[in-house]
Amino acid sequence: MILKIVEIIFPVLIIALLGYFYAKKTKINMDVTNKINMDFFIPILVFYAISEKLPSITVLGTFSIGALIVILGSGLILYPVSKLLDINPRTFLPSMMFSNSINLGLPLALFAFGEEAMAMMVALSLVQVIGQFTIAVMMYGGRSKAS
Repeated sequence: MILKIVEIIFPVLIIALLGYFYAKKTKINMDVTNKINMDFFIPILVFYAISEKLPSITVLGTFSIGALIVILGSGLILYPVSKLLDINPRTFLPSMMFSNSINLGLPLALFAFGEEAMAMMVALSLVQVIGQFTIAVMMYGGRSKAS
């Protein structure tokens, strides 16, 4: 079992290490790369995963509702914990409820479960990102307004 875990995590770690050492040797300006990634590649990945790899649209809806229940449920469970530990819930809860499921989650889901899991992981990531920019912002004390 440990070998299987290493087999799944190893490619992600190697790529991260290569990037780290390359960045140590070379001055990299990531502005253009990040802009292209956010404006071009991520929307393509979302569209591809949902349109090509998703078994049916009802699966997306069911999985997204399940992800929302997990997010809100973790907040409900951790609210009393934050009060018990005397931690401000406005800062504690959003960081506990919304994980960064894209950076490591997508490659790990791909290596662990194959392309079939990519659509489900993209759906989870969509729920996470939408929640981070709406619910979490309001929890931190800001306002979320649609433009």
